[in-house]
Amino acid sequence: MIDESTTDTAPPAPVLVEREITTRRVRVTALFAVAGLLCGVFTARLPAMVEHLGMSSLRIGGVLFGWALATQLLRPVMARCGSAAVVRVAAPASAVALVLVAVSPSYPAFVAAVAVFGMTFGVLEIAVNAQG
Repeated sequence: MIDESTTDTAPPAPVLVEREITTRRVRVTALFAVAGLLCGVFTARLPAMVEHLGMSSLRIGGVLFGWALATQLLRPVMARCGSAAVVRVAAPASAVALVLVAVSPSYPAFVAAVAVFGMTFGVLEIAVNAQG
């Protein structure tokens, strides 16, 4: 007679929990890497944009201050929709906004693109931290 309890192919519960934790850690680490890459690309591209658009120190300071303010605008969305849903939308939206920053043809377009990038990047950072 075969012992049916030994033919079960599902791993024991502690193994499932450990796999789930490992998977989540890898995903959160990847999300932090993506967020760091987005911020790094923005920072590295900034001097070229300053030169291209002929911005003064005052204007670039205003843009960076606006970016910091814009990061806070979508915070309520995270509380309402949950961090997983926000990450799925904010990560690609941040990448698209960063492309808009890079191809901005004028100062007003640059300011608008940086504001959109600030909003999407800010909510992405909050959501990634909530995932961790």
